[in-house]
Amino acid sequence: MTIEPVPATTDNMQIFAPLLAGRADAAVSDEANAVRFASEHPTQVDLLWVDSPPAFMPAGFALRPSDSRGAEFLNVCLRNLRAVGYLDALARKYKVRTLANSPNR
Repeated sequence: MTIEPVPATTDNMQIFAPLLAGRADAAVSDEANAVRFASEHPTQVDLLWVDSPPAFMPAGFALRPSDSRGAEFLNVCLRNLRAVGYLDALARKYKVRTLANSPNR
């Protein structure tokens, strides 16, 4: 087996091009892009682990260790966005699975 990285581009759908061209047997992607690609090519690809992903991809913010005001600002913002339902609305809109809406939770 050979694993070949696909160069990063601004178009995340490019990681699937080797599948369609027959140069790859599999591609690893975030769930949202994989679902989108599969919906555009329903007879050409199968998705694995969508209903039961082996892991969630964490995301984060990088701040200087001394930037406690910046960290608190982000914490307050995220708490407010969660409290008013905005983060859940974004997850639904872009079909992104979160720990809160995971069927395995």
